[in-house]
Formats: sequence, C-alpha cells, structure tokens
Amino acid sequence: MPSSLAKAIEGRCTASLVLYKTPPAMLSDLLDSLPSSIFVTIVDNSPTPVLQTIVQGSTMIAYHYAGSNLGYGKGHNLGLKLSPSSNFHLIVNPDIVVHPGAIEQMISYMEKQTDIGILTPLFLFDDGSIQYLNRRYPTVLDLLLRHIPVGLLPRFIKDRIHHHEMRDVGYAEACDVQCMSGAFMLCRREALERIGGFDPRYFMYFEDFDLCCAIRQQGLRTVSYPVVSVIHRWCRSSSKEICMTLTHIQSMILFFNKWGWKWW
Repeated sequence: MPSSLAKAIEGRCTASLVLYKTPPAMLSDLLDSLPSSIFVTIVDNSPTPVLQTIVQGSTMIAYHYAGSNLGYGKGHNLGLKLSPSSNFHLIVNPDIVVHPGAIEQMISYMEKQTDIGILTPLFLFDDGSIQYLNRRYPTVLDLLLRHIPVGLLPRFIKDRIHHHEMRDVGYAEACDVQCMSGAFMLCRREALERIGGFDPRYFMYFEDFDLCCAIRQQGLRTVSYPVVSVIHRWCRSSSKEICMTLTHIQSMILFFNKWGWKWW
C-alpha cells in the first residue's frame, strides 16, 4: 500500500480485534492486510496467551490477554476502551482479509456522509463470490428458514430468504441496511461510545444486529458500501456445535425482547 494512503488515516482510525483459539496464520493474514497507520487493540479470550508471540515488537498493536472468554461484545468493548482516541473505530473479525485501500475509501465516504454511524463493505468468499450478509429486520420465520437445507425449499421460500438478504435491492451500490454483519464494521467512534458499545448481555450472535438498531435509534444511518470489499473466511459454528446453537437461540430471544418480536 502506498505510504501516502496509510498516512492519510494516521490517528483517525483505531481497531479492535477479539480472538478465541484463532489460527496463527489467519491472524497474521488479517494484520498484514490492515494499514500500518491503524492502531489495533487485540483482546484474546483464548485459554492461553499463545497468540501474543505473533504481535510482539509492534508499536501499533496492543495485546490484552483476557484470562477468560468474555464473549464477542464484551471483548470489543474492552478493546474500544483500551484504544487511543480516534474519529473512527473499526470492529473486525480475525477471519477477514482487507483489500488495499478499502478502509481509506470507507473513511473518506463517512467523512462526507456525516449522518452515517456504521459502514460495512462488500463481503466476499475466497473465490470472489458474494456473501449476502445485508439483512432486513429479521422475523422468527426468516431465522428458522435459514437452517433448512436450500435444496429442500420450494421456490417461494427461497424468494423469501433472498428478500430478507436484500438481494432485490442488490449488492452493487451503497444502501441503507437495517441489520449488518459485525465481521467488519467501521463505526463513528463518538456514536459508538455514546451508546456504550455492544450490549454486554450478548455473549455471541445478534450483538451486531443490536448495535445497528442502537445506532439508528440515535438518528444515524447504517449503510452497506460495496464500492470496497473484504474477504471473509466465514465459519458457521452455530450450525456445527450444540452449545453454539443454544447460544444463538438465547441471543435471538434477547434481541427480540429488546427490539420487538416479528414472527413472519
């Protein structure tokens, strides 16, 4: 990345990263893809601090070993608290690889569009195909349908899922989105701090949807900006482990109790 681009955001953006048994190569890929001028605060929820060795010696990375699994939202809240002052704060997952210039373009866009509280990029698989992560406000039916194998669904049900994923709006131009993925969120820091970050009652799942609702409640927009993209090496743990499935259900109930139930 040209040094002029990195210099352009120096001191204006910080980032927090929450780890839990993250593969070292995955962590290295993310850190290598981030602009060198962004100060990154790592909160490691892993059982042991073995990942600390990867970031030793860097003046732009602060490593904090939590000593226990705080969960996703609490981990990022701690990362935000430990970060130096900035205009923008990036919430990012370790399974992300950032394309060159993406963060710089997103910051520039948010500086022009001052009513945006959260901006997300286009999420891509390794092969370049789109991950349809934009969401309308969910209903219980929408969430249940996503756990049924697509091959078993009739056409009208698939259309229902695609509508929930905003495929009718498309993923080619910037648009307002009610619920967005927390895998990569560029946040206006003042707004993020004003609402207290993530609701700490969520251990995992739905905390990103909740954050979008809270930001919009402050009169700000939550926007998808597919002009830029990142690679998201997505792992759906909730569909593979029973404890994660139960956590998913618990978080869903918390979300609907807080923001309103919609059944279908």
